Amino acid sequence: MPMQPLQESGALKHLDPQMLNGTNDMNLCVFENTEHGQVLLAAVVDNLGKGASGVAVQNLMLDHG
Repeated sequence: MPMQPLQESGALKHLDPQMLNGTNDMNLCVFENTEHGQVLLAAVVDNLGKGASGVAVQNLMLDHG
C-alpha cells in the first residue's frame, strides 16, 4: 500500500476522491499540524467493487448492457 511522504502530503491542497478510481488500491497521506502537535492520517480508497456497491454496479451493467 503506497504511503505518501510527509513532504508530498504537505504540498497537497486537497485529496482527490477519484484519484484511484478503477485501481482497487488505497493511498495513505500524512498531514502535520505543528501548531497543535497533531498528525492526521487520511486514506483515499477505491472500494467500489466491494460489497453491495459492487453488486449494484454489476446488476446495472447486466441490465443496461
